[in-house]
Amino acid sequence: MRRVMAGLLMLLLMPVCAMAAPDTPYAPETVLQTEPLSDGALAALEGLYPAIRRCEEQIELPEGTRYDDVSAAMSCLSRNYPELFHLRNEWAIGYFQDAPAYATVVKPAYTMSYWEYESVLSRLLETARNMAVVVSGSQADRAETLHDLLCERASYDRSETLDADNTAVGALLVGVTRCEGYAQALSLLYRLSGIPCGVVTGDAGTGLDVSRHAWNAAVIDGTPTLIDATWNDQEGNGCVTHWYYGLTDAMMAADHVPDPEFSLPVMNVITVNWHARRGLLVTDSAGLYAAIRRFALEGEISIRFADSALYADFISRTNDWLNDYNAMSAPGEAFYGSFGVIFADEQLCAMLAAVEVEGP
Repeated sequence: MRRVMAGLLMLLLMPVCAMAAPDTPYAPETVLQTEPLSDGALAALEGLYPAIRRCEEQIELPEGTRYDDVSAAMSCLSRNYPELFHLRNEWAIGYFQDAPAYATVVKPAYTMSYWEYESVLSRLLETARNMAVVVSGSQADRAETLHDLLCERASYDRSETLDADNTAVGALLVGVTRCEGYAQALSLLYRLSGIPCGVVTGDAGTGLDVSRHAWNAAVIDGTPTLIDATWNDQEGNGCVTHWYYGLTDAMMAADHVPDPEFSLPVMNVITVNWHARRGLLVTDSAGLYAAIRRFALEGEISIRFADSALYADFISRTNDWLNDYNAMSAPGEAFYGSFGVIFADEQLCAMLAAVEVEGP
């Protein structure tokens, strides 16, 4: 929520001066601005950022700063800058009654004192940098590894309390968070590794099961893509599915709708999709049998289907497909035993895992 203050003085209208990029813990070019910002909003953001880092309770604005630009800048700072985890999603913007289109002051609300913030920020950045420096390889390799490290480190908070830490701190230091924390943490990890990333919010789910959600947009090896680490982290099933990793906008649109203010780059290439990189984007029965062979040899497989009819047939007749594969398989490559399967209808994905059955 936002609270508004009003004053009684006159305001001399003057243009906002341009400022340098804020001194973020990562390279400024790694900030993927998922919400379009005007030049005035960018200038407001650049001026507000250091004051918020200092936990200033009242931030005076340059003359001529437009109210709408300040509002957009504050929204962006609270949503797309994970190091500002101490900034509450509420603030007061002051203006003069005779010129309500122009703002004079911002009064942010914080969750902690400056010294506490500095201490927690230091631990957060140390943890995130330690995670970012241990990964190697191409951007695509590093992005996948960091995503998986985050899912291993964080667990989704399924309690119904309202005091969950839904920030990068909750994900990386506490180890328990919700979707906002996953998205903020992934942005921080990616940016520290030189990968442009930003947070997207909107509605997720299908039918009557729709709720507010947060996920990420990133540019990996020059390819814009979408990632939902929260929904990939199948903690209850003890695995990371990668069903929502490296998606195009059309693929994500099956069950994710961003808020209207977001303006994302065109995302229609699957070169960084987790399944496509591993040859697990199945288009026909031959590809499906090849994936089943890998399951038989490795004991676990995650498959994405390009064809909805083939996916539906596999889900409804999984045993038949495995039996057919066994009948044509080479010696030593058949699969006999128990297995579990989980699936995501909206993403046409299925994951099979061999299950050891305990004896009597």
